[in-house]
Amino acid sequence: MPRSELVDIEVNIKHRTDKAVLVESLDTNAEAWLPLSLIEIDESGRLLVDITLPRSLAEEKGLI
Repeated sequence: MPRSELVDIEVNIKHRTDKAVLVESLDTNAEAWLPLSLIEIDESGRLLVDITLPRSLAEEKGLI
């Protein structure tokens, strides 16, 4: 996927399973389940993490 079709957002991970994470967007306060197969998580030991995901998925879930 071209980089222009991806977005990076800062979220709080509220719950995690083997296949998905429940995140809360800091920008919109929206919560959404995201499949791990479609996102990249940058966890650097912080409570908040940056995720990279397709722009269309972020818009569909109300995260941006």
